[in-house]
Amino acid sequence: SLTREIIENPNQRSVFFETAYSDYLFVFSKKAYEITSKFKVSNSNTQIFISGPLNEFQNIRRTSIFLKEILFVSTNLYAGNKPNGIPSCDDKSLATKEILLIKNVFSNVNKKVYYKPYPAVRYLDDDPVINQIKSEDNVEIVGTHQDLRFIAKNYKIIITSRATSTFSWALASKRPIIFIDHFCHARLSKEARIDFSQAYFLFDQRASDFYESLSNFLKRPISVIENDWKDKNEKRMYVNEKYFGKVKSNVGLKIYKKLNEL
Repeated sequence: SLTREIIENPNQRSVFFETAYSDYLFVFSKKAYEITSKFKVSNSNTQIFISGPLNEFQNIRRTSIFLKEILFVSTNLYAGNKPNGIPSCDDKSLATKEILLIKNVFSNVNKKVYYKPYPAVRYLDDDPVINQIKSEDNVEIVGTHQDLRFIAKNYKIIITSRATSTFSWALASKRPIIFIDHFCHARLSKEARIDFSQAYFLFDQRASDFYESLSNFLKRPISVIENDWKDKNEKRMYVNEKYFGKVKSNVGLKIYKKLNEL
């Protein structure tokens, strides 16, 4: 997955790194190796190796004959009690911002937007975000309890937010990606923000013109967006390898052989 490599403050979550409880750790990229080594708990003796991304990320396939237009993959995970994000953000604010995104952008663009909720339930009450979507003609809920990898390639454009592992699966789809740097939680590091702006389509939710800018972008013809995406290809290849790792074959087998050598 992809989180610590691109997140603003990886040290704040380092207690949850695999180095806190494992003897051996295999990571996707040199960047992941550097971040993990730098911020791992001081008494950790974990040996870290670079393996590259698993083959599952290279084998995402279409499961639908006809491509739909836009998929928004929500990372809106409520705490349900005490916020544990870095930095913390209350559930009401998370819901409010998501509703504003739906009302100010998705409901106004000239394309159908399919909203995939985060596959986790924190409340018995109705989700106010889902209730808002039900009142919109231009937004439809899909894949409520379905893994993203099984539907990602069925769409022409993918939108997601936050520096989380969800981005890994969106990236693996090889579809044009619009990344929203979240207003509060799991924001990109300065380095990643520069790289993402050059390799993908980046929008900052803190920007004063965020809603207008994203809305205008999505109103453009998909063919134009796809051409702009192709123009970023050279830089994207570099950024993908930097954060996601160099694509290799038989990664699982190579990890198995390495473990037998230890």
